[in-house]
Amino acid sequence: MEVKELLEYLLKLFPLDLAMDFDHGKLGLQIGSINNPIKKVILTLDVTEEVIEEANQKGANVIISHHPFIFEPLLQINYDSPLGKKIKKLITNDLNVINLHTNLDVASGGMNDFLAQRLGLKDIEPADIISSNQVLRTGLIEPIALELFVKSVQKAFNEEVVRYAGNPNQVITKVGIVGGSGSTEISEALALGCDCFITGEIKHHSALLSKETNISLIEVSHSVEALYLNHLKEKLNKAFPDLTIETTETTVNPFRFIYPK
Repeated sequence: MEVKELLEYLLKLFPLDLAMDFDHGKLGLQIGSINNPIKKVILTLDVTEEVIEEANQKGANVIISHHPFIFEPLLQINYDSPLGKKIKKLITNDLNVINLHTNLDVASGGMNDFLAQRLGLKDIEPADIISSNQVLRTGLIEPIALELFVKSVQKAFNEEVVRYAGNPNQVITKVGIVGGSGSTEISEALALGCDCFITGEIKHHSALLSKETNISLIEVSHSVEALYLNHLKEKLNKAFPDLTIETTETTVNPFRFIYPK
């Protein structure tokens, strides 16, 4: 089986035309050749040095990453820079890198549908995806106080730490969610009548909206997106039962936390 067969399947599930504008030209096969035979596949959130080393050790020659490996235009490839070192190692070891970012986030059955379902939201919208603007998912829950809902979010996403902004006693019934950095969708969630909005990164000025409006905010880690990897693995196993596919064993969240004794 060659890379092109796997790539065609992935882009049928997660069409490139669903990607946000800032992702254009950065998705699909970013390093490698569509004609390369596949030995083994590693699924990861990011292409780190540890993931590249893991692929080499396991005999994998295809890495499927959620976050684009090369995000900004390259003006030089300096082997002494962190990115340059990784590019050199990938090419030297004939590894192929496929990126699926906002096209996976937006698509039906993609990242944000998965996160909304994992949270147990009901009547999830939008149900029909027709454009790259439909990244936000909204859904309903049984009425619950914000403070208790924060704890259920933390449990659902296996989060070590969760931050929130809002009145702990506010009753939550409609929730909006965007994986990754979704601060720009807060206003849309508010306009759609959400009591609470969940995303992976919230800036300070965005958090102030909880004081100025009726929407509470919950910040999980950007790394909750890694929960989707096993879901994607199941899809690929069904489509290609003879292909060996593994999720990375490396740490996906770069942050560590200190707790008071």
